[in-house]
Amino acid sequence: MSCAAVYQMRRKKMRLLWSDKLKCNCVHVRDVVTAIWVAITELEPGTEYNLSDKTDLDQGKLNKMLGSIFGISTGFLGMVISNLAKVNLSGFANAANDEHVPGFTRLCQEHQILNTPISPYIDKELLYNNHLSVDGSRIEKDPNSFKYEHPVISEDLLMECLNGFIEQKLFPPVV
Repeated sequence: MSCAAVYQMRRKKMRLLWSDKLKCNCVHVRDVVTAIWVAITELEPGTEYNLSDKTDLDQGKLNKMLGSIFGISTGFLGMVISNLAKVNLSGFANAANDEHVPGFTRLCQEHQILNTPISPYIDKELLYNNHLSVDGSRIEKDPNSFKYEHPVISEDLLMECLNGFIEQKLFPPVV
């Protein structure tokens, strides 16, 4: 979201590496908290679970939602540029951070946000052409009371999150 805000400010198209098919799961914070509570009160100690909503989220779906929320065009750099970036992901990450971090800092300063944990900074490891995807269904299959309260990401849930950040003065009110 912080990168999308920068592209909105600059009136530029936000383009990501790789393709719209690259998986990037998410889970609502309320579901994380509920799962933690269920894990410490009901589940077998030492059992491990992945948490992920059922959206089957990928960069294409996420880009579409962010484009709608921030009123920006979104897309992808394509495989040729993505493969060139793969040769020097450190340099690509540095260039992205040089573009996004000062822009987001400027947005925050313009809105008197002096300290926020939200940042567009990205490590090179997150730029690899690797799906960030897990199966989060096991926790619902075990005999316990856990069910995802927010099983599918939506623009409304992203806006709820964004509005919470704005109310706490952690994100500039740009939407």
